[in-house]
Amino acid sequence: MENMRLTNPTRWEVEALGKFVSLDKLVFHNWIVEEFDNAAIKGELLVGLDFGFINDISALTASLLDEENKKIYIFKEWGDTGKTNEELAAIIASLGFSKSVIIADSAE
Repeated sequence: MENMRLTNPTRWEVEALGKFVSLDKLVFHNWIVEEFDNAAIKGELLVGLDFGFINDISALTASLLDEENKKIYIFKEWGDTGKTNEELAAIIASLGFSKSVIIADSAE
């Protein structure tokens, strides 16, 4: 339980303290905002794209995975609506990720 308190505080509050808590649909709950130099981070580049169009935003994130320290550093975010695939490709190139492996949803 002590390990759970450190690694998953929300679950610990429910299981150890019997509290009712909302998970608020969060994927990660243990994050902080801080300045960092992404050029100094040793890790794997991860680029993700979620297609949207009119009602949903097309969103791209670029991050570095520091697996040794179990940290993800997000250093670039972009999002907008109404973009065609060709426009998205141009935006990806302008952001410097045209040669990167990009993991995306299967919108089409």
